Amino acid sequence: MLQQALSVRELRGSSDDTTTRYELYDSDTGTPLGTFPSQAAAQDEMARLKASNRAALAPAEGREDPGTG
Repeated sequence: MLQQALSVRELRGSSDDTTTRYELYDSDTGTPLGTFPSQAAAQDEMARLKASNRAALAPAEGREDPGTG
């Protein structure tokens, strides 16, 4: 998942449904990652995913980075 590929998109209901929802979307893969009732909730999830991705990519303590050997 590319960090810059994540975005929040506004989804509007049909003319009968005036509810607005927000979708977290990965434009790199073309995959929706979830629908949220508010923009803040979608942005919180995006921040959580980005933080999780950064933690997964960080070299583990006491372990050599495999790209440097």
